[in-house]
Amino acid sequence: MARGLPFGFIPWPQWPSHLFGQALVGFGELEPRRLGSFPLVTLVLLFTDTFDTVGTLSAVGG
Repeated sequence: MARGLPFGFIPWPQWPSHLFGQALVGFGELEPRRLGSFPLVTLVLLFTDTFDTVGTLSAVGG
């Protein structure tokens, strides 16, 4: 059996197409009265990430 040239050292992984869009599955069921908490949760996560980044930068810079 003749072997051809290799295509590379490591094969590329297959894209999991069944997972595409799974992060957006529940958005169709949102109710207008519950949308008020979305900006609050976003703001809390933004502040948490900001303080984490400032703490890391001050520790590394010191």
